[in-house]
Amino acid sequence: MTEAYVAGDMDLAAEKAIRIKALEREADVLKRQAREVLHQGAFLPQIRSDMHNLVELVDGIAGIGEEVAKFLSNQSPFIPEEYEAELLGIFSLCISCYNE
Repeated sequence: MTEAYVAGDMDLAAEKAIRIKALEREADVLKRQAREVLHQGAFLPQIRSDMHNLVELVDGIAGIGEEVAKFLSNQSPFIPEEYEAELLGIFSLCISCYNE
């Protein structure tokens, strides 16, 4: 989405923002399912707590992605051309870290 936004393709950016919102909803569903499994005693208590924290953190990342998409879509901030490459690099690095 950020690439489309920086490139000025607002239609594509809006489409991707809608997709991001749908993915975040899907993450919420998966979080609830994981909580149910954890509360049914799927793991030892020590591991259960760690797994619960991990699920919350991963869902938080999805939530932040949705917030970034909302911000860009709703606020349409001006990004000076001299910062575009650096901003895209930061977004790319964040996505790479998440994928690893």
